[in-house]
Amino acid sequence: MTSTIESKSLHELLDAYRFAARSHRASSLQGNYEIGNPEADVIANVYRELRRRGRDAQRALIDLLGDQDPGVRAW
Repeated sequence: MTSTIESKSLHELLDAYRFAARSHRASSLQGNYEIGNPEADVIANVYRELRRRGRDAQRALIDLLGDQDPGVRAW
């Protein structure tokens, strides 16, 4: 059973955001937009959900600025 984005925990959302940002960067470096574009959609959807949840959820993104992957930091 697939859960909707609204049912995911904050931790799950941040993991999805981090994974998609890493994948987007890797695919961009390879010039593979067929993988990168859907990952950008995941990032946008997670961000919209974090905005819907309010400022505290949005603030959780600040921790990603310290991620080792430059793709995560950039998004």
